[in-house]
Amino acid sequence: MRISTETDRLSVHMIESVCYEEINRAVSITGYRYVIEAVKEVRHLLLLVPAHLRLALLLVRLGGNDAALVRIDRFEAQLPSKKRKLHFPTTEQCYVMKMRKSHLLGNQLEKVPA
Repeated sequence: MRISTETDRLSVHMIESVCYEEINRAVSITGYRYVIEAVKEVRHLLLLVPAHLRLALLLVRLGGNDAALVRIDRFEAQLPSKKRKLHFPTTEQCYVMKMRKSHLLGNQLEKVPA
């Protein structure tokens, strides 16, 4: 019973986060962070990649470029791009994060006075 409860809790946080992205972004951010921090067991790992991807995108939309870069760095450190198991990011997901990071770093360079 305890296993099912934790799985349900993480799933509810993930669904709530997705649903609240346009209504209450603070709820979404908190929910995605909760999922990322709470995932500890293999059966919950399938939620980890989507939580990282959606949180990074949401932070960019809100203008939190520094926070998004931190999130992308954590994604890259936590989830190996070279391994291919069901719960690891796909090549496309890694590419999306890499491009988002490049774009954010490019924006930072543009803001530095010459």
